Amino acid sequence: MLQIFHDINIDWLGKRRFFIGISIVLMLGRHGTAFYRHKFHPNGTEAFNLGVDFKGGTVLIVRFKQTTPRPAARRIIKRVSKMPSFNRCWTRRASFSSK
Repeated sequence: MLQIFHDINIDWLGKRRFFIGISIVLMLGRHGTAFYRHKFHPNGTEAFNLGVDFKGGTVLIVRFKQTTPRPAARRIIKRVSKMPSFNRCWTRRASFSSK
C-alpha cells in the first residue's frame, strides 16, 4: 500500500476557532456579493437561476423529428396539453426557454 504521509498529527479541534472564522468570513463574502448584485445590477437576481425545483411547475422535454420554429412548437404543445390524458398527468403550467 502506498502511503505518502506518515504519522500526521494535526490538532484540528485546537484550530477550530481559526477555521470557524474563515467559514464566517467566506459566508459573509457570499452574502455581500449577493446583496451587491441584487441592489446595483439590473436583473441581478437572475444570477441565481432557480430552476423548477425551487419555483414549482413542470419541465417538459419535447423532441421533434425536424427543426420546428418556436411558435409552431408552442401551438403543438398547447394543443396536446388540452387532451384529457395529458391533463391527468400534468396539472401545472409549462414554461418555454431556449438555450
